[in-house]
Amino acid sequence: MFKTFRSRGLAAVVLSFAMTSCFSGSALSPEETVRGYLTAFQSGDFEKAYSFVSKGMARDKTKEEWATEQRNMVLKAEAQIIEFTIYPGVTGEEYASVPNVLRAKDKLFNQTGALEYEVYELIFTEEKWAIDHSRLLIGKEAIAEVFPADVAESAQE
Repeated sequence: MFKTFRSRGLAAVVLSFAMTSCFSGSALSPEETVRGYLTAFQSGDFEKAYSFVSKGMARDKTKEEWATEQRNMVLKAEAQIIEFTIYPGVTGEEYASVPNVLRAKDKLFNQTGALEYEVYELIFTEEKWAIDHSRLLIGKEAIAEVFPADVAESAQE
């Protein structure tokens, strides 16, 4: 009887440890979430990009509705992400901010592919980080508040 209890006890400890190991580290970091979103967006995989956004950012649209809307906007604007560089963010329990330098082109606002300095705001929801919104930083002062000094100093007005 003691052996049976001990075996079951050991099995429970091993199972508990395995479950904790599998699930506690399964959520992507805020930086990995932004990287996943931008990579999917860059490749035109808007269905995958949807998995990185919050319900609020998706405006409660289904994956198909949101992906179709994004695809149509990108086609209409002839938008193209050329490259991006994600910097370490600031992370709390439920909120995170991740800075990113984006080089993208479109026919409406950035025809030259000038650098854009952005901050992605994320929330922790449904056991994962999700992008809730992004904002564009204008001016060296705003950029210096978020980015490392060398990045802010090289920012063009």
